[in-house]
Amino acid sequence: MIGERRKATYRPISYLMRRIDATRVGIASMLELVAAGVITYFWLGQHLDGWQLTGCLLVMVGVAILQYEKQDIQNASAN
Repeated sequence: MIGERRKATYRPISYLMRRIDATRVGIASMLELVAAGVITYFWLGQHLDGWQLTGCLLVMVGVAILQYEKQDIQNASAN
């Protein structure tokens, strides 16, 4: 049963990795930690302390910077 859950979890990830370039998948996978924190807060009622919230914020800022940087590089190479 646990094996089936793992397959169900990683099947969408492997599907997307075939459709999207590896750089974007790697960047987006960093949001998994932030999503886990949000889910545990709302669904399980756990609270995040200041350091954890700071970490989530830093991850989101880092992902945003990398996304914009990647777009700028692509735009520059297209011109």
